[in-house]
This record gives sequence, structure tokens and C-alpha cells, in this order.
Amino acid sequence: MKPVYSVTDAALNRGVTLIEASAGTGKTYTITGLFLRLIVEEDVQVREILVTTYTVAATAELRSRIRELLQLALEATHTGASKNALISGLLARPRFDGELARKRLAVALRAFDEAAIHTIHGFCERILRERALESGALFDAELLTDQSAVMRELAEDYWRTHFHNASPVVTAACLQGKVNPANLAQLLRDQSAHPRLHIIPSPTDRHHLMAELEALHGEFCHEWPKWCPAVRTIFADGNGWAIGKCAKSAEVRQLLDLVDACAKESAPPIGAFAALERFTSDEIARGTSTRATSPNHDFFQLCTKLADTRAGLVAAVESDFLTWARADLPRRMAARNMVSFDGL
Repeated sequence: MKPVYSVTDAALNRGVTLIEASAGTGKTYTITGLFLRLIVEEDVQVREILVTTYTVAATAELRSRIRELLQLALEATHTGASKNALISGLLARPRFDGELARKRLAVALRAFDEAAIHTIHGFCERILRERALESGALFDAELLTDQSAVMRELAEDYWRTHFHNASPVVTAACLQGKVNPANLAQLLRDQSAHPRLHIIPSPTDRHHLMAELEALHGEFCHEWPKWCPAVRTIFADGNGWAIGKCAKSAEVRQLLDLVDACAKESAPPIGAFAALERFTSDEIARGTSTRATSPNHDFFQLCTKLADTRAGLVAAVESDFLTWARADLPRRMAARNMVSFDGL
């Protein structure tokens, strides 16, 4: 059986000690007790103890509880007794020196304004302010609590730069994949929460995939007039080979009308790529009855290539944006003398 230690008798070991504790297990109680013991037993100065936590409310509570405990301990050195279990445990020690403890506690309370009890971000901000020359931080930098506006600006700049003059085929394909300024900004916000993630694929694939998509779309526009009658015959009423979505002949006719428009118009209409991707080989196989054989046509194979290339292009564009935005965001913030919580 493992021994159980209380905060009053646990060894104050130097080095790193990891303690895993769930909510409501007494973390604040333990921290305040360790703070008291470091003052009384180790003669550590208040300014030499760093306490960090996550929220402003938790920081305020810690500061209040630590100061209150030090004050109660000081009073107990005069009376020789305390109702507080932490303090009474210290008083009961055989080698406890009340006079020495009283002096150390009085010094700690007088210097308590120097106590480094912060949120993690608050501690970072304090160090950067106190060590501005060493860190290169500016004295009057504005702390931006929400970077959403700057991230949206980055996404809009990227969109204007890469899609204002892009081919209609590339733009339609990316919009089909929900690549737009709003979603790019959200992607950057999500990535900022996990800055160490390695992003794949490489952004260098983007231009190759754009060219490949345009070539496949050109092939589709060239071949579709010849393929159209045979494809429509496959989906004609009464063929009886399909189940599921492909059995809804009215819906299929609407999709094929959109495919027609995609082949005839210079810019793919809204939903064109979604329509084409309903005719990939996998989609046709999924819509085929187990009692029937899936139809085979070059159109389905080309739709498969278009779908795969479009998906790869969307991933490559998102990767390219994140790579660019992660480098440009800190530069843009620095140019405006702003710093975010993450930037701290």
C-alpha cells in the first residue's frame, strides 16, 4: 500500500514533481499550504515563488487565500494555537521555531504585493514588460484579447490574392469544398489552438492540382456532348438497376441538366462539381442493387478523377493558407504593436 502524505508532512523536494488531480481534490488548499511552508521552513521570499493558474477568478481566489493563510499563521505564532489544520500541523512539529516563523511571516506579508500569483498569460505579460529589452517586446504594446478580426483580415487578403484572378473552374471547385474567407479564418483559429500540429499536405502541390483540375474539366467539356445520350439512357426510367439516390429518376435528371450546363458554360454554375461528384464510380456502385451489375462508362471514371483532384486541391489550398497565415500573423501583429494571448 502506498503511503499517503498530507501537505504538512510531504517533503519539499527540489526539482520537478508532477501531481495529477481532478476537480475538487484540494489543489488550491495544497498550493496555499506549500506556499506557507516555503515561507516558514525554507525562508523563501514571496517574490521568489511563482503561482500560475488558468483564470482570472482562480488567480484572485489563490491570492486571497494565500494572504489569509499567512495572516492566520502569523497570529498563531503569538497564540500558539490555530483552528486551521495546516497551521496547527506546523505548530505541532517538535522543532518548530515560533519566533523565527513570526519574523518570516511578517516579512512575507509586508512584501505580499510582490507575490507572483498570475494567470499563465498574466505571468507572460509581466515578464515581457519587465524584460522588454531582452525579449524585444515594446513597452506600449496593446494586448489584443481576440484575434478574430485580424485572422478574418488575413483570410480575406489571401482570398483576394489567390482567387480574384483565378480561373472559374478553380474558384468553383474550392467554393464547393467550402474554401472561402469565413471558413479559412475559422481554420486559422482552430489551428492556433494547436500550434504544434504538423500540417499536411505540402502547400507546394497547389499549382499542380489547379492545372490538373482545369485539364480534367476541359476533357469533360470536350467529351460530354458525345457521352450525354448514353449516360442519360443509363438513368432512363425502367432500367431497374439502381436503388437509393440513383433510383430517383427526377433527381438524376436535374443533376444531369446541371452537368449539361457545366459543359456548356464558361464558368461552372453553382453546384456543378457537387453534381459531377454524384456520378463517380464509387457513388454509382453504392447506388446499384445487389441483384444488378453497376454500369460502366468513361464519364463515371472522369467524374472520379475530378472528385479526387478537387478534394486534393481543397486540402492543398487550406494547407497553403495556414502556412502563409502562421508566418504573416505575428508580423502583422508586430507591425501594429499588438500582442495576443497566444503571442505572449
